[in-house]
Amino acid sequence: MSVDHSGHRQRLKRAERENGLLSFSPHEVIELMLYPVLPRRDVNELAHMISDALGGVCGLTDANDSALDRIPELTRHTKDALDAYRQAVR
Repeated sequence: MSVDHSGHRQRLKRAERENGLLSFSPHEVIELMLYPVLPRRDVNELAHMISDALGGVCGLTDANDSALDRIPELTRHTKDALDAYRQAVR
């Protein structure tokens, strides 16, 4: 049985506009980061993997390249985009 996720991105973006990021769980913030990087992919599972592996958004911000390399599901393209976010936050 498959789960219908249609409209999830729009709902998440609307919730961010209406409630701000502080109302989000860490994986949801990471999902928002991944949307422009992987525009046609369901990124929920990947966002959970990143959050679990690195300890949420703060862990992602503090992570180094080797920490990202330990997540085999990340492509070079995705790692580069996440690195840009990390640098911007620092």
